[in-house]
Amino acid sequence: MEFELVTPFCGLEMEGRAVRIFYQEIQDLAREYVFGSEQEAQAFCNATANLALGMEGLPEGKESIIHLLILELMYQGKEYEMMLHKASPNVAIEAS
Repeated sequence: MEFELVTPFCGLEMEGRAVRIFYQEIQDLAREYVFGSEQEAQAFCNATANLALGMEGLPEGKESIIHLLILELMYQGKEYEMMLHKASPNVAIEAS
């Protein structure tokens, strides 16, 4: 898995209908969300990145859990499949 580091705490990878999220605080797991179409996956990927970028000012070490909770609330009622994977991601681009 090769993730683009969006922020220091969150990396993303999109492939077809699947979006994978890697949190630095939970380094050995990645969450994979599979949607019905590439458009739904792209919208989720964009929302995930935008949410991560808007999390400045939160207590360090709490960003991942807050990001995940808000993301789950945002996508409550939408259809997708979520899986957990063991991950040793290669980070493609470092966040600035």
